[in-house]
Amino acid sequence: MRSLIAVLIAAAAGSVCVVGCGSDSDTGGSVSTTQCVGAYTDLTQTEFSAKADTKLGCASDDDLSNSCLNDLQSIAGGCGKGCLNQAVGSAADKCVAECLTNNLPKAFSDSCMSCYTADVACARELCIGPCFMPTSDACAACRVEKGCAPTFYACSGLPVPTGLDLGGGEGGGANDGASAGAGGSPAAETPAAGAGGS
Repeated sequence: MRSLIAVLIAAAAGSVCVVGCGSDSDTGGSVSTTQCVGAYTDLTQTEFSAKADTKLGCASDDDLSNSCLNDLQSIAGGCGKGCLNQAVGSAADKCVAECLTNNLPKAFSDSCMSCYTADVACARELCIGPCFMPTSDACAACRVEKGCAPTFYACSGLPVPTGLDLGGGEGGGANDGASAGAGGSPAAETPAAGAGGS
């Protein structure tokens, strides 16, 4: 009986701590200090979301979370390579979309998924050699040169990773140096959770 009482007291104390031991911040709101991964390691999740253009393809909370908290350059590159045996077009796009969905904690919105599948298709078509290693500098350079990366960022609205020059001279904003809009074709490694990074 004493053991049961001790367990109940411990459980009650634990629940008080869970409820009362939250943030010591006086701001009242929760600010995420969770660090992004992949091409966005220099940003926190809050900074990443603030830099994204939420009027474009990857605007949902799940889209932004997936793109910040997963190494999509590697995941999308792996999906692109894994789907090479598919014919081009809708069968390959479907294969890539299924692969991405299976490798992420939450599904992308349809609009965001179309940016990623177009990026992988572009890299497969125009940068297959350099993008056999999707996280390589050669792949990133090819994706920029062939228009895959600029199109991806213009489609997705995701921030351009620090250090990636899309040809407009200034990297960093969702549309800096970007050409073409939705659909485009970013590369096999669609970093940043998306595309483009190196």
